[in-house]
Amino acid sequence: MTQDIMYPTNSDILPEWYEENLKRILSILSDEAEYSLVLVSKPHREVWEKLAKELVNFRKKIIVRFTIGSQDNDLLKLLEPGAPSFEERLKCLKIMHRNGYRTSVSMEPAIDLLNIEALIKTVLPYVTTDIWIGTMNHVAEVIRWNNGKPKVQEALAEIIRNQMPSPKTLALLKRVQALSPMILFKQGACLGGQPDFRKQLGLPPGTHGVKEWGANKISFNLLQGCYHNCAYCYSKHNRIRKSNTPKVLKKKWITEEIWCKPVLLKTQPSCFRQEQ
Repeated sequence: MTQDIMYPTNSDILPEWYEENLKRILSILSDEAEYSLVLVSKPHREVWEKLAKELVNFRKKIIVRFTIGSQDNDLLKLLEPGAPSFEERLKCLKIMHRNGYRTSVSMEPAIDLLNIEALIKTVLPYVTTDIWIGTMNHVAEVIRWNNGKPKVQEALAEIIRNQMPSPKTLALLKRVQALSPMILFKQGACLGGQPDFRKQLGLPPGTHGVKEWGANKISFNLLQGCYHNCAYCYSKHNRIRKSNTPKVLKKKWITEEIWCKPVLLKTQPSCFRQEQ
């Protein structure tokens, strides 16, 4: 594989957009270039039961990375409203593992750091590539986005306290690091310039294991000039490209994303990180 491509980057693979997501995924996998497609999601079982069958012939080109940040459903409901429960996410991980896909788990940010050892031990039998752990980034913005939500603010404060450098935190990180060679730590920007987990462990600077789109965005001309890599863009850009719109306007509409962000905000579940 020459490069890993992450999909989606600004949305999620939701049941109501299943067909559009499937088309987009197949359009990338069918490209002659040797890409490894990293599918990232807070997984819904009805989606991944179907994808496991639909993508079976492309298994060697796929890594499935599920966001599983806690086994505490109350915490997940508070911080990721509308997203699947822990049990549903674990079931999806088991489905993809059982069907021979390369699997990965993201615990970034580590929203339940004090219980992360138990979580890792639960998912580890079904992970074949890596488990990513990281601090919460853009903390000031996250706090501002959740102004007026006292329970969320309280949870955010605890996350921040737990990820700050201390002998207790370092001891926990070392225990976590020793659980498996598949455990990796993502570099991040912490509150007040505090060291992230990599720095606390004395690891060299590093980046996430996926190079997202980068220069290869040009290879997929439906998304040329588009920051978002999602089914919404794919659907809209495809319609624009096939329409009778004058070429000048067509190029302008595709590259300026004049429609995309409002659609994402309305159709994606609210998340405490505003990542959708």
